[in-house]
Amino acid sequence: DDIFTGYLRFAEMEKFNGEYMEIADPPLLKPGLGYYFVYNHGVRENADSLTVDVSKWALPYEPYDLALESASASGDAWNMMADPWPTPINWADIQFSTDSLNWIASSVASDPEHDWVNGYIYTLDHVTGDFVTVTGQIEPWEGFWLVVKTTDPLWIRFNPGEGAPNA
Repeated sequence: DDIFTGYLRFAEMEKFNGEYMEIADPPLLKPGLGYYFVYNHGVRENADSLTVDVSKWALPYEPYDLALESASASGDAWNMMADPWPTPINWADIQFSTDSLNWIASSVASDPEHDWVNGYIYTLDHVTGDFVTVTGQIEPWEGFWLVVKTTDPLWIRFNPGEGAPNA
């Protein structure tokens, strides 16, 4: 059986085996995960716009955990993530766990003894198109790529930064 491996698009047909058909809409957006948004200028003129009430959808400022895609036998897993709050967070404040109970700092998760993740994340410089390594501050809702090196199940915990209310 053929398996669809392309990108799912909301309310659009997908090309599969040379034909356009409706496969499915992607799952609902989830805070902390990263997404590609494509704007095709002039393609959908006079389309309805969407206003997002950030206060309605913003997460409370408390630790936020997400399961990550683990590496496979064929290589590392690239997870597209994002700062889930409208305030900056720091890479050093992010934690990892293989059981979602015991958490370790990103610096420990990337050390040679654990080697669960890289010791940095990647952002994209939209001007040059180059990937940039980051070990410091992640801006509000900034998207980034995290490389998972372990084949064990792995969770990430975003901890609110110093500027977050109640942090």
